[in-house]
Amino acid sequence: MQELKRLDEDANVFKLIGPALIRQDLVEAKSNVSKRIEYIKAEMDRSDSQLKSLESKNKEKEGEVRYKPMRMPWCSNCGNHSFVHCLLMALLALGSSVHNKNCTQP
Repeated sequence: MQELKRLDEDANVFKLIGPALIRQDLVEAKSNVSKRIEYIKAEMDRSDSQLKSLESKNKEKEGEVRYKPMRMPWCSNCGNHSFVHCLLMALLALGSSVHNKNCTQP
């Protein structure tokens, strides 16, 4: 835009359309450039607000995940935590079938 402001009113301004340079009125060129600048600024503002919104949602989710207690599935047969509980009980019993009689989980 600064370059267009420096030009005289009778200066030749050209617009590149495909492979050809087309003569354009200086007032029209200034108008087009200022509209493009406004559009780009509006898009940047929209992108910034969208980024801030996503960052705040991300922080909310981080907080939920960080402070949410870990939930493990429950064993439907013995009422304890399923696979992990059954595996630990089997290891503690050293192959004993005490836990496995009441639980069908692997």
